[in-house]
Amino acid sequence: MIERWVSNHTEETIRDCTSVLELQGLLWESDIEYSVIIYDDDERQHSRPVATGSFSSNVIKCLAVHPSHEGTGLAQRVVTLLIEELSEKQVDNIFVFTKPSNIPAFQLLGFHEIVTADTHVTLMEQDPCGISRFCDQLHAHRVSGEHIGALVMNCNPFTLGHRYLIEQASRECSHLFILVVSEDRSEFSTDERLALIRAGVSDIESVTVLTGGDYVISRATFPTYFLKDDKLVRTSYARIDARLFARYLAPALGVTTRFVGDEPFCPVTRDYNRQLQEVLGESGIEVKVIRRLEHDGQAISASKVRSLFAQGRLGEITGLVPESTYQFLSSPAADRAKHKILAKMTVKEQSV
Repeated sequence: MIERWVSNHTEETIRDCTSVLELQGLLWESDIEYSVIIYDDDERQHSRPVATGSFSSNVIKCLAVHPSHEGTGLAQRVVTLLIEELSEKQVDNIFVFTKPSNIPAFQLLGFHEIVTADTHVTLMEQDPCGISRFCDQLHAHRVSGEHIGALVMNCNPFTLGHRYLIEQASRECSHLFILVVSEDRSEFSTDERLALIRAGVSDIESVTVLTGGDYVISRATFPTYFLKDDKLVRTSYARIDARLFARYLAPALGVTTRFVGDEPFCPVTRDYNRQLQEVLGESGIEVKVIRRLEHDGQAISASKVRSLFAQGRLGEITGLVPESTYQFLSSPAADRAKHKILAKMTVKEQSV
């Protein structure tokens, strides 16, 4: 066998990976950062790819073995090589999303089940104490009160629409926790988003802003490689998020109500909210939907703010963001985010 490590994929290496993935009914994911490919070194086979696995950030994904080589230990070898590479990168905890039927195989590789969404998706992690340690960190912020609320937010960047949600939610509970998506995949970095939220709510009493760590998962990075149906992807994401929150995060903070913003014209958000209501309701956690703030007849969106900001139309942003966000967007500190937005806009234009 020939083992190949790939950090910069070419059309050839992507083709080698997908040739194995497709035989197992799996898909390639565009955010992959690093892959291992194992080739059969039999010259008669022209060194065909027979096993592959990849990772993005701290998540192992797209693991597959050619049907002719199943049961030969290649899957374990691929995962071992990926773990070694992640360890070299000083990644503290490694995660994998997989089918529930694969739980025993990953347990043999040292992974521990965190949560399963029905029969479709299981989230596992390598650190046996990872989720409990994070819950201990949350518990340190716990406060007394009869009605404790929570909002899960990305805020890319923080807008007046986000502030309105927080204001309304805080009026309906004795204390409100804001859990911020911490995956650094947004145009504005985690540190920037946290700073903008904290500055934007500094005058609102009984609000605590916390990072969601590895356990508040963004829709943008939820893996889809083994879930081909878009509706199944959306449902599985919502139910993984809801079960993580109900089983671990809400008890750690004493949360009794989770607040979400409505989006009457978006069926994806509407279905997400419905899944949250169903799963959290089973744990006695209420889900309250808050109508979003509108500006000129339209709900305020961070995507519109990003577009105006990237185009240099700062004057049109003043009615969409608080002063603290406006000051940041007007400063050189926001240049990095502007370059990332412009790059994404360029790629989108080229794909049309």
